[in-house]
Amino acid sequence: MIDLYKTSPEEFEDAKRISFRMYLNGLSQYLVSNILNMAKEYQGTYELMVLWEHALESGDLFEKKEIEKDLLDEIEDWKTLNEWK
Repeated sequence: MIDLYKTSPEEFEDAKRISFRMYLNGLSQYLVSNILNMAKEYQGTYELMVLWEHALESGDLFEKKEIEKDLLDEIEDWKTLNEWK
């Protein structure tokens, strides 16, 4: 059965590429590694990464920062969920 919300292997390869760009553009190693770990499992995280890359390429710094905040919120939620497991 295909999980519609799980990142595909191809998407995860793309996520690795985007995460390197994130690091090169000033995001901390801590943040990038957490984002990449989440992107392994959650397609929504990968989709935010793609949006972040589009904002970077278009020069939309406000949107890029907003997406970074969303990713930080996802990390906090993810860590809270994993504490309960």
